[in-house]
Amino acid sequence: MIKFFRRIRQKLFKEHQGSRYLLYAIGEIVLVVIGILIALQINNWNENKKARKNEIVILNQFLKNFQANDSIIKEGFTDYAAQKMYIDAMLRYSGPNPKLPEDFETADSIGRFTYVKVDLAYGSIEFPSQQIDKLTNEPLKLELSIFPSVYSSYKEQEDQLIELTLNQRRRHQKHVTLLARVSGFEKQRFESDTLGWLKDKELQNITTDKKWVTNGALRELKKLDNQNRSILNLIKLELNQAIND
Repeated sequence: MIKFFRRIRQKLFKEHQGSRYLLYAIGEIVLVVIGILIALQINNWNENKKARKNEIVILNQFLKNFQANDSIIKEGFTDYAAQKMYIDAMLRYSGPNPKLPEDFETADSIGRFTYVKVDLAYGSIEFPSQQIDKLTNEPLKLELSIFPSVYSSYKEQEDQLIELTLNQRRRHQKHVTLLARVSGFEKQRFESDTLGWLKDKELQNITTDKKWVTNGALRELKKLDNQNRSILNLIKLELNQAIND
């Protein structure tokens, strides 16, 4: 093809057809430019296709992480429901004139000084910035950027609950002997004062504080749940769009 155009150009030049030669040369330049533009367009298309494939890989990884988060958060709500039951049982039977519950289940509940841990999937909290930069969905990028602060707000409440629970245990241990739960040391045990810790005003106050903070933690966990669900929906929409592209 190049030899063909060269022969035409040479013929026009030899026949001294200058104006036609000039027009032909300009046309040839235009064709070359068009060819370059087409090649660049094809290259850009290939690069965009490659970038989209990489984006889909990232989206699928985020999808797995946030689906895992969804399950973890649901477990958290279940654990908090049990936690509230334990707290209310302890408060109900505490006071200046305590009375031990007759049924074993309630009696077991009043001494459960535990806390809830909601540890979300790694990768969905500390996302590498280069991964987010590769996403094209702006609303999704915004939601992802907000997510760590929402999780941090929940974690602040959780940390307070851990500290309150440790304080509960310290007050509780002033009245009971942990050695009662270890076999083989019957002669070494102190007597436990079960009613004594139910009459402990400081323990009651700590437990009341824990009830308040638990309610705050549940509000923050609900916000986290909403944020997680919002991100999941955006990821699914984007992946569906990728299928239709």
